[in-house]
Amino acid sequence: MIKNFSLKVAYMGTAYYGWQKQPKHHSVQTAIEIILRGLLQNSEISLTCAGRTDAGVHALGQVASFSVDCHPVWGTEKLKRVLNHRLPGDILIRKISEVEDDFSARFSAQAKTYIYVINTSEKKNPFENKRYLSRKDPLNISRIRKAAKLLIGRYDFTSFGARDDRPDESKIREIYSIDIVEKKDFLFFIVTGNAFLYKMVRSIAGFFIDVGRGHISFELIPEILAECKRTNKVRTASPHGLYLAKVYYKPNCWQDRDHLADALLQNFIS
Repeated sequence: MIKNFSLKVAYMGTAYYGWQKQPKHHSVQTAIEIILRGLLQNSEISLTCAGRTDAGVHALGQVASFSVDCHPVWGTEKLKRVLNHRLPGDILIRKISEVEDDFSARFSAQAKTYIYVINTSEKKNPFENKRYLSRKDPLNISRIRKAAKLLIGRYDFTSFGARDDRPDESKIREIYSIDIVEKKDFLFFIVTGNAFLYKMVRSIAGFFIDVGRGHISFELIPEILAECKRTNKVRTASPHGLYLAKVYYKPNCWQDRDHLADALLQNFIS
């Protein structure tokens, strides 16, 4: 009997060349597929993800889906338990659900939330430096919040995408909310939208950092958006500060905005 499953996956992206499988590089998708194919004895299992994260980018709530002729012995809890036992320690299957036949992790998604994490402490921890971006220089949070307000809405975000992004595709996206949160020694940029261009959230984070440092004015945002081309006014922040936090599959359910309560984040910000 053909069944359709969704996986909620968390991972540290440091050791991987992004989510998507690559011919010459190790990816999160490949790591999971190899074990799934062995367990379910099906060499054709292929995961579809909600959003392909770049090399070095992490996830708290990546979603992937796959269909397979699955024997009843593999209930969702057992499958999750065995997968986690066999997967490397930097990948965690948080949940497995049986879903409707027409569910697709990618095409059924209504919105996504990304979190960019900055450690503002003077203390240096060499064991955690790949979990966030460290910045010791002071950032003007008031200016960053003003910049965030100007990016909320539906725009052509070409200026915040990658230079090599697909030129023939629409670059219009809608950002629903941007929250700038200070918590202990950390600063969080929490960005929610219907979809994102390649490297768009990292570019927004890089721009916010430059605004906070006083290197560029937030008042230039309308002009930058109107240019509709990548510009040196926008820098791309390092990948290791970025987390795909949550994917939403029901309209308007993104409004809960309680993303910092995630237990995996709390492990290192508490």
